[in-house]
Amino acid sequence: MMPTVNAVGFCSICMEEFEAEVGAKQVPCGHLFHSSCLTNWLSLRKSCPLCRFSFSTS
Repeated sequence: MMPTVNAVGFCSICMEEFEAEVGAKQVPCGHLFHSSCLTNWLSLRKSCPLCRFSFSTS
């Protein structure tokens, strides 16, 4: 499970700013993305969109 955190900055998938009341998902390598953006990305690939860190399926 990926934690939801408060984030400042923007989502590298959609390039939109994070909203304080929504939060962001943090992946194991530490990068942050909108939950919906990350869900869509992970349906296609099992790696970080920025650094390509591979997420284990176990």
